[in-house]
Amino acid sequence: MLGEPLLENGLLIVSRGPSRHMLLFGSLAVFFVQFVALGMPAPFLPTSPAGIAVGPHAVGVIFSSFPLGTVLGGPLVPRALEVFGARLVVSIGLVCSAVSALAFALVEATLLPDASPLTLTATFAACRLFGGASAAACETGTFTALCLSDWGERMGFVFAAIEVNVGLAISVGAAVGGWLYRAGEATPVGAFALPFLCTAACQLLLLGLVAVSIPGRAAASTAPAAARSGGGARVWTVGRVATLMSVVVWTACGEGLLPVLGPHLATVAGLDASQVGHTFANPGPNPDPDH
Repeated sequence: MLGEPLLENGLLIVSRGPSRHMLLFGSLAVFFVQFVALGMPAPFLPTSPAGIAVGPHAVGVIFSSFPLGTVLGGPLVPRALEVFGARLVVSIGLVCSAVSALAFALVEATLLPDASPLTLTATFAACRLFGGASAAACETGTFTALCLSDWGERMGFVFAAIEVNVGLAISVGAAVGGWLYRAGEATPVGAFALPFLCTAACQLLLLGLVAVSIPGRAAASTAPAAARSGGGARVWTVGRVATLMSVVVWTACGEGLLPVLGPHLATVAGLDASQVGHTFANPGPNPDPDH
């Protein structure tokens, strides 16, 4: 059980907490929603009115702002984990991610078509930058909680589950993003805003699951000073860091390709946003037989 005290480190000392299976389920849910949110704008952002207004080069800057935010925010998370514990850090990350998604939708609604391309690019990029830093809090918090659980020799199973979960989430996110954009054309909120509103809602709904599945931080007095000072190396082993970096590299490669593939498919194959999303998720025959 994760509730057994883990005194060899000073990050997540708990006296009682969720089982390791509940922790894994909650962590996978957090990863899934966050990576769905990451892939969701890919099918429609480059060819949307906002994307056309800023231009193709600026769209690349907007996409690249998310991993940059992860890079800048990541080093701050370990200290936050020591002070607040994984549950609160992940919860704050989810709330901030939802705020980032809502802000991104509001930029299109409030600034188009009057704002200059530079203003639009800077505002969109700031939202994505904030979203990337928020994602770093969620992902590092859940990774740390999993590393401190008692999976032992079965940690390989845990990391394999995360890898599969991330790949599935990015595929689902692209397909759902394109479908929501198309469906949003018939809604009062509009095509551009609907995917981001749904993203924010899912992230906020996760807070209840995080509260019961991710361990919190017990009083510092439960851990002796010697235990609080020396366990970082046991948490971040070479294998665990390599697994985390594989997810980061995968995300960076995806963020580099997404601004290019969408417009190419729309121009060359004549696909709309929902069909582009389906192609990202399932690079096989297109659901529309005319294409």
